[in-house]
Amino acid sequence: RKNDAPLFSTLNAGLRATGISMNRQNLGDLTASATTRGNAVAFNLASDIAKTNIKGSGTVELSSNYPVNAQLTFGNVTYRGLSPLLSQGTPAPLDASVEGSLNVSGPATDLNALNATLQLTKLEAHSAPASTLGAPPRINLNVENSGNIVVALNRGNVTLQNFHLAGHDADLTLSGSAALAGNQALNFHANGNVNLEVLEGLSSDIYSSGKITLVANVAGTPAKPDLTGQVQLQNASFNMLDLPNGISNANGTVVFNGTDAYIRNITGESGGGKLVLTGTVGLGEQMLFHTQLAASGVRVNYPDTITTQLDANVAVNGTSVSSLVTGTVTVTGVSLHSGADVGNVLTAAAAPPSTSSGTGGVLAGMRLDVRIVTAPGAQIRTTLTQNLQAEANLTLLGTPSNPGMIGRVNVTEGDIVFFGSKYTINQGSITFSNSSKINPRLNIDLETTVQGIDVTLTVSGPVDKMKLSYRSDPPLQFQQIVSLLASGSTPTTDPVIAAHAPAAPQQSLEQSGASAVLGNAVANPVSGRLQRLFGVSKLSIDPQIVGGNTAQATLTLQQQITKDLTFTYIEDVTNSNPQVIRAEWNINPHYSAVAQRDVNGEVIVDLFYKKRFK
Repeated sequence: RKNDAPLFSTLNAGLRATGISMNRQNLGDLTASATTRGNAVAFNLASDIAKTNIKGSGTVELSSNYPVNAQLTFGNVTYRGLSPLLSQGTPAPLDASVEGSLNVSGPATDLNALNATLQLTKLEAHSAPASTLGAPPRINLNVENSGNIVVALNRGNVTLQNFHLAGHDADLTLSGSAALAGNQALNFHANGNVNLEVLEGLSSDIYSSGKITLVANVAGTPAKPDLTGQVQLQNASFNMLDLPNGISNANGTVVFNGTDAYIRNITGESGGGKLVLTGTVGLGEQMLFHTQLAASGVRVNYPDTITTQLDANVAVNGTSVSSLVTGTVTVTGVSLHSGADVGNVLTAAAAPPSTSSGTGGVLAGMRLDVRIVTAPGAQIRTTLTQNLQAEANLTLLGTPSNPGMIGRVNVTEGDIVFFGSKYTINQGSITFSNSSKINPRLNIDLETTVQGIDVTLTVSGPVDKMKLSYRSDPPLQFQQIVSLLASGSTPTTDPVIAAHAPAAPQQSLEQSGASAVLGNAVANPVSGRLQRLFGVSKLSIDPQIVGGNTAQATLTLQQQITKDLTFTYIEDVTNSNPQVIRAEWNINPHYSAVAQRDVNGEVIVDLFYKKRFK
């Protein structure tokens, strides 16, 4: 055929579909037909899919470029009605609706000669009805058009007219034009303001306030836009329930000057500290970043049982495809809340990242190279003591989705809770040596005193395969040490005889049996919640190993009243009279006193004197 000849000369077709459904939801009906009449095809369309009201009709001439003349009207087109076609899951807290008409005339295959007019008589967004949501939003969002919105296509140029959305929380006006062919010149204008409380209308998990004001002009081309104007933040605040920190009282301006956006000292607050954001962002097919964030006195609650106070100077440089985060985070103080368990925190840090949540956008090409150090005189506070001291020199590497860490943390002294039990640190270090994984490796000597007997526990190896070795003064056998730590039972074997017994081998925390009892190594989440509920320093349910492999189920509740006074309640659930109540007072390094009510109801007071002979 000739190049200007039509593809076909006759078209007759009919389509009727009823009861269309998706995800077990009835969407509605669709009817369409096309009939050849002389040198043209007449077509009609009617649909109520997703509760819409869509009707269309028109003709297409069967000649070169297929001249078309068509009209389409649509009403009751809503986001919630179309949601079965768009996504699945919980209903969105926002609904939107649109009504209008579309008229098209001209050659269908020649965009430069085609004319079209889209007129929207209704365009609005509002909060979904409370009856459709589990937790209704705190505000009712309602933004709608002021007058008919018109988008016109005339000989390759698109013109936007009278786009004005207004409401109690937003007012936005857009106008301008764009060439679809030739130099593809842009000429758009935007002016408006948005109250950030509208974000609370999107989700009950969001807390926001403040205002954003926008004045912008867009020229140039889509490949090289020329953007002028500014965006201004006024007392902006934003927080989500799942985030450890939010931002409050943010003020500042982003100025657009051609192909760059200049961040003019955006200041804000987070975690009781100050934030300052500066830098530039290049606009184009690939965004170019040169930004800096300074933080001072910011407190971060992560995990929930630890609050870290820090200063930071961090920079992001690169493009939207490949960027690098560098800088230094200085830890000025750490507070371990009641129930904070260092062993559990390290175990959580070493857990592999979730493989189901991928990272896209700017974060996909982002790399990390951030130093984490402790400030001179950094204080680490716990509910047990004020003298815990540590020095850290770490480097965070990898990517946001797969971070790694190298460096070392040295712990010089102090008391900690480690897998449920309270210990004093003689010396210790935590090293990180994997640039693609956070895998702490421990080498720590922990010491505790029970019944006047000093027990030293050495923890070494990676968190997921830790090894334990133990010794006591005076020397005890392994079963006696376990019994002493688990229930406070006084050793019955002569320490002199026990001193000649062979040393017990190192045990892995993954093994069941006696080593698991040592320090309640496998943390029980139920026990952790009970600890916080009753305020106890230690709660453990232990299979105590007594002589061979005989098991006794023992419940231990321990409260550290002061540094030198400990109250303990022990219950052996296998006996009919199981309660043991004991109070231990470490008078000084040489003398201690223990008052105990035993399982027979007798009250015993013991005084202990400890002296080392060389």
